[in-house]
Amino acid sequence: MPAATPVPRGPSVLTLYTAADLLTGPGCPVCRYAGEAADRYLAWFALEGHADVVTITRLCSSLGMCPRHTRGLMRQPGAASRLTAVYQYVMRAARDRLSGHAARLAICPGCGHDDGAADRALDTLLEGLAADSVRDRCRELGGLCVPHLRTASARETHRTLAWLSQTMTAAADSPACVVCLAAVRSEDDWLTRILRASDRGQPDGRLLLCGGHLGDAVALAGRRDAPSLLAWQAGCLGAGLARHHVPAGGPAGWLRTRRRRGGARDGCLVCQASEDAAQRAVDGLRASLRADMLIAELDEEFSKNTWAHRQEARGPEKNAWRRAAAFLDGAVFCGCPPRGT
Repeated sequence: MPAATPVPRGPSVLTLYTAADLLTGPGCPVCRYAGEAADRYLAWFALEGHADVVTITRLCSSLGMCPRHTRGLMRQPGAASRLTAVYQYVMRAARDRLSGHAARLAICPGCGHDDGAADRALDTLLEGLAADSVRDRCRELGGLCVPHLRTASARETHRTLAWLSQTMTAAADSPACVVCLAAVRSEDDWLTRILRASDRGQPDGRLLLCGGHLGDAVALAGRRDAPSLLAWQAGCLGAGLARHHVPAGGPAGWLRTRRRRGGARDGCLVCQASEDAAQRAVDGLRASLRADMLIAELDEEFSKNTWAHRQEARGPEKNAWRRAAAFLDGAVFCGCPPRGT
């Protein structure tokens, strides 16, 4: 009798050798690959990841997964007992942070896995676009979506980016969002105008770019023209500051002016910081008490899932795993109370 296939020690990676592996159907190939990778990751979590020490440690450092991936976990068969055990660890990590052990939250493990898959797919596609057959197939299927086109703009030459933009525009008759298409066309048009204005060398405060669009403009300008573009944008910043009225009297005068216009909350910075710290302390105390109650309920429900206590009656603790998910991130249920409570 053949042996059963062993469960993998980590989420497997979808096969991806060439761009042809991505171009299998209409729509954004990067989105499709990332979606399939996400499904496989959640399936692996249900099979083994929920009991993997490394995965649980990552979940504790991110205080669980993001709302989208958490909802995916909740839809799986056996989610109640599985997530009851998982949230025992995550809620204790949350309580430790509320007690003062502050640290930067890590990225959702599911999002990190999906982002890696999307990067892998995008790099493979961009590399494959050097072949005419791949370009023809990509054009036939509609090319990239707007978000992945923006990501590609930071990696590719202006020529390839222009081709991808034209491909997406040509697919406008497909079920693509007309608002997104209009927005990306407008962005391309204005970035081109600003690049032309920078060639004239006259700074204008009205042409100052935000950080994201400045990065897009630098990518379009290329490595050779990027320094002159950045210098010109610095001049635009100076021109923009010169246009604004600066109150007399130095910094003290600025604070007095701000206090008169904005009221108490927008006045003294020290008072505002003090009020915020006091409110955070009150909120932290309330949250810590809720965390203790949820941990006790999770422990009780986990105990009742064991053989020795299987006959004990279940109360509100049976839904503690749902309330723990909402406690960690209210967006899991879109700000509404958890279902089934």
